[in-house]
Formats: sequence, C-alpha cells, structure tokens
Amino acid sequence: MKPKGIKTTSGCELESNNGQVLVRLVRTVVYQGIAEQDFYTAHFFVKEGNSWVATETAHSYRTVEDFVKAISESGHFSVALAELKEV
Repeated sequence: MKPKGIKTTSGCELESNNGQVLVRLVRTVVYQGIAEQDFYTAHFFVKEGNSWVATETAHSYRTVEDFVKAISESGHFSVALAELKEV
C-alpha cells in the first residue's frame, strides 16, 4: 500500500486518513536583490474516481513546521504525519 506521508525534494505530500484529500507542500525561493527567502505553499487536491483534481485553495507557510502544526490540528492527516516522522 502507498504511504500517506511522503517527503519530496521540494517539500512533502500528505494524503488524508480517508484517502479523499491530498496536500502537496512545495518550497519556493524568492530572490530580493542578493537575499533569498524560502516559503512553502500547500496545494490541495480532491479525489474524483481514480484521479486527483486540484482545488483553488492554497495556503502559504514560512516553514515546514508551521505547515505541520496547522495541518495536525484537523486530525484528518494523522497517519500521514506519523509516517513523515518515521522517515
């Protein structure tokens, strides 16, 4: 069975406990002059049949930890978060 929590090269991917919602957290680097600043954007998808359909919902976070804290409050991603902690 496919894991519900996967680290990627640019962030992570989490599938909800019931398998109906997918969140992809993607790192983006913004350059301002010689300084760079990271931020992470969470993109949400819903399952329709065998496909994932992107929603218009996206949220930005300063760190991965901020994202994990926010998503853990719902309880709908507890399996995926536990799998990420094991990696």
